[in-house]
Amino acid sequence: MSLIDETELRKSSLCLPVDAGSGWPRGVCRAGNSAVAPTTLLWGDSHAQFYTNVMHAEAVRTGQGLLVAAIGGCPPMTGIVLEGRSKAEACHQLADAVVRQVATQGIRRVVLAARWAYYVEGSRYGGEAGEPAILSARGVENNQSIVETQLEATVKAIAATGAEVVLLGPVPEQRFKVSPAVVRERVWGQTLPPAETHADFEVRQRHVMPLLEKLSHLPHVRILYPDRLLCDAQTCAFAHDGLPLYTDNNHLSTFGLQRIAPMMAEIFQVQPTASR
Repeated sequence: MSLIDETELRKSSLCLPVDAGSGWPRGVCRAGNSAVAPTTLLWGDSHAQFYTNVMHAEAVRTGQGLLVAAIGGCPPMTGIVLEGRSKAEACHQLADAVVRQVATQGIRRVVLAARWAYYVEGSRYGGEAGEPAILSARGVENNQSIVETQLEATVKAIAATGAEVVLLGPVPEQRFKVSPAVVRERVWGQTLPPAETHADFEVRQRHVMPLLEKLSHLPHVRILYPDRLLCDAQTCAFAHDGLPLYTDNNHLSTFGLQRIAPMMAEIFQVQPTASR
């Protein structure tokens, strides 16, 4: 894979569509060990799409089946309305279907992955182009309370089925597109911007981290934090040994995913109790 090729990461060929009669909505795909019924579900936005390959590898290694329900820009929560977005209805339908199917399909673990600060704050990062995440007719001012309410309700609804909920914390965001910048530095000698400081990360996630901490005290809930493998006490690196850890400013590259592989392995190390 080249430094800036993200196609394999976003649309994994290892994840195959589920059968039409399975009850799962269109777009849900199956990975992991195909010889066993899937008991783990990865649900989220484009961050979940990027996690698919590494989670597939861990599911195969541990002999477990995996389902993936991921649409870019769709947070893994019920009751969320993305104002002005053409995909709003698709997001809503997927969320309702996931919670409904978890209760009936033998899913024992649900992994939630998203660009959490984008939905909580409503804004992108560091001058990044793109639409804001507007969750109410009043703009982004209610985003924090909406996400807090709906994410907690979603987690509780999943846990009530007997399934474990694993929330993957935020990936530190950078202020520039990392892979293209690393290429320009290699080819033309252009100076790379500085990495994000850990203090910058804490400011950006100032509403996300307390919410995750609160949810960690609910029954059947675990929180895993990618930043603990991507940051030290001072900075959150964007490259290691000259290799970019990001494809853009917030999605991890193949090399970045290798850095958090121990966290992904931890997802499957704990055996959840059987669903009710």
